[in-house]
Amino acid sequence: KAWLKDKGKAIDLRTELLKEKELGGKLAEDMRKKIKAKEKEQYRKVEKRKDEINTYIKDNKEKVMQEISDYNPHCENITYATVFACMNGNIGKQKTHVINKGKQGIGKSRGTTELIGNLDISDAVVIAGYVTPKRLFETLKENQNSLIVLDESEATLGNPQALFVLRSALYGGRVQWLSSRGDVLDTFTFSGTLIANLNHLGMSESESAPLYDRTLFNDCMLDNKQIVEKIRSTKTYKLDKEVWAALKDKITLARHNGLEKLNDREQNKIMDHIEVLAGNTSAYAK
Repeated sequence: KAWLKDKGKAIDLRTELLKEKELGGKLAEDMRKKIKAKEKEQYRKVEKRKDEINTYIKDNKEKVMQEISDYNPHCENITYATVFACMNGNIGKQKTHVINKGKQGIGKSRGTTELIGNLDISDAVVIAGYVTPKRLFETLKENQNSLIVLDESEATLGNPQALFVLRSALYGGRVQWLSSRGDVLDTFTFSGTLIANLNHLGMSESESAPLYDRTLFNDCMLDNKQIVEKIRSTKTYKLDKEVWAALKDKITLARHNGLEKLNDREQNKIMDHIEVLAGNTSAYAK
């Protein structure tokens, strides 16, 4: 410190750090404006066809569900979770966060990173492989209103410091970066959406328990027969462009207008399903 002061560098270094931080903030804000402009244009194109889109999905419900199943066989729960996360990305405080756990090659990336690309989700950010806790914090801060996919993230989630950052982000509160003495060095409020893919949990059950409270957790366990079926399906499956175009438009509408309210029949059906699931699981899994 004394040497820096003597050389007149202490103030210079501080100024450079502030300039860098300010520049990063301006770049992030500029990116957010571009994303908002693109989303506004996407909505403008489908806004007038709202009734047409809703009617198509309603009249072709079975076809739509079959296409989702065929797209990622035996892992359609991953595909559905991604669609829900995209739909619920911009409206309301409570987001749809997702964790997908399963062996390598079963379709986690297909149902998330690849699907997000097909749906042209403008604010999506994909991070593949391990990132340091500090880089994770910076990425969440730079993209605090966006959909972030952490692919192959078991090493990242296995780091206690990174897990501390993620837990705060999932709970939609203040995310903090602390010094070794516990002082708050940087902070922001995360209002985006998180999707994490991992081959295994790199943490204990007690450490991972808080993640279940705020995520759709898909534990995908495929047997050999199902894996063979998935491999065979890649040779015969053809993307139904009409169905996915309708889903893409529906997601655009939902991201601007919010999710539609369930009627009484739909609510009762969901609650009946939840009761069945709760009755067949352990206390921990609930």
